[in-house]
Order: sequence, then C-alpha cells, then structure tokens
Amino acid sequence: MISFPRYSLTRRTFAIKSNTKPSKAPKYKVLNNNPQVISTNKMLKQDLPEGRRLAVEELKIRARELKLDISENELMAIASKMPIDMHGRMTTAMYDQWLKSQTHPAVERLALLAAVWEQHKLSAIHKGMLLVDYFGTSLYAALGTICAGEAGMHVVGASLVGCVAGLGGGTLNSVMMGHTPVGWMTNTRWLAVCLASSITTFYAW
Repeated sequence: MISFPRYSLTRRTFAIKSNTKPSKAPKYKVLNNNPQVISTNKMLKQDLPEGRRLAVEELKIRARELKLDISENELMAIASKMPIDMHGRMTTAMYDQWLKSQTHPAVERLALLAAVWEQHKLSAIHKGMLLVDYFGTSLYAALGTICAGEAGMHVVGASLVGCVAGLGGGTLNSVMMGHTPVGWMTNTRWLAVCLASSITTFYAW
C-alpha cells in the first residue's frame, strides 16, 4: 500500500501533522472581488477517514492506468463502499474480493444464459427457424443474381451481387450495432448458402 501523510481536520484547521504549528484555513476567499464564505461543515461532510482517502488515491492511480476519466467525487463515492481492514487500509486482496463481488454475478449470468442457449440450439423449433432463415437468405441472393444477370453481368459479378443482396442487410445491421466480426464471418455457412444460390440461379434461370 502507498503511505500518505495523515491529516487532521477540525472546524477551523486543516493541516498536515508535523513539527510546525497548523495554519488556520482561510474563512473567506475572493472571486471576482466578491467575498464568499467557505462552508466548513460542507468540507467535513465530504471528508473521508484516512483509510478511505488512501483508497481514493489508489483508485485514482488505477483509473489513470485504465485510462478512465473519473472525477474526485465519483472516486470518493466508490471508496466509501469499499471494505477496509481494522487498520483502516484497503489491501490488494480486499480490492480483488470487492472487484469479484461486483463482476461475478454478471459473469455467472452470462454463463447460465450461454448454457441455456446451447440447449435451445438443439431444439426442433430452433432448427426449423434456422432453415427458414437460410431459405430467406438464399431467396434474396437469387433475386440479386437475377437483377445482375439481366444487367449483363457474368457469373462472378452476378454471384457477388447476389451475396451482397443476401448478406448486406445483416452485415450493415451488425456493424451499426457494434457486433463484429459479423455473422457470416464467424459462420461461413451463410456465405456458402448465398454462393450456392447465386450460382444455381445464374445457370438455371
């Protein structure tokens, strides 16, 4: 843990404990020539125990390492909910335990949903919907190939247009939603269905 100087905060003093006498905090500050009273009670409410202040400093360093823009108030709010030991310190083990308690439920939920999805993939309803989806994709590919053939394209160009017609909408949707790589890149069956439909349609139509 990083050690920091201990602070002493009273209603009128806020100074580092040292051999020198603590200096009084200014009761007023001037902004645009208008004196404003500094509320000491507000400072007291915002102040944290020493262990929490050390946690704030540690979190500030960690946030910089992770390139996160977190304000001082947000760090204080996070540190106020973190566990500390009997000496008022937050150890690395306690931080790891707190981090696990915050992330473990979400990871567990994703794991359970993935297991449920694996079971649904084996059902007859899912297989039927997948066949309908393949049929719709091949139909769009065939329509694109027909339009390209009527425009005078050869088999390669017509097949390319057919693949764009069959996969272009889903690809654009996945890219806009940030789901990359897109479906036909991870599962090449979609691309194979489009190519087969385009080539068959070009020579059979």
